[in-house]
Amino acid sequence: MRKATNASIRRRLLISLILTIVILWLIAASFVYRVAYHEVEEIYDATLAPISPQGVPLEVVPMVES
Repeated sequence: MRKATNASIRRRLLISLILTIVILWLIAASFVYRVAYHEVEEIYDATLAPISPQGVPLEVVPMVES
């Protein structure tokens, strides 16, 4: 009878530890993804900044026929 109780406690402890580790890894992975995404966006914006004045004008003036 005592062996079954120990196995049950060990199993519950193992499951709770595994779930806790998995949840922490998912939180850390999502944080790393968000930071990396933000940094890539900044680099992308920095590479587009020099060519932006050559692109589409900011204001489009409609041509009026007279």
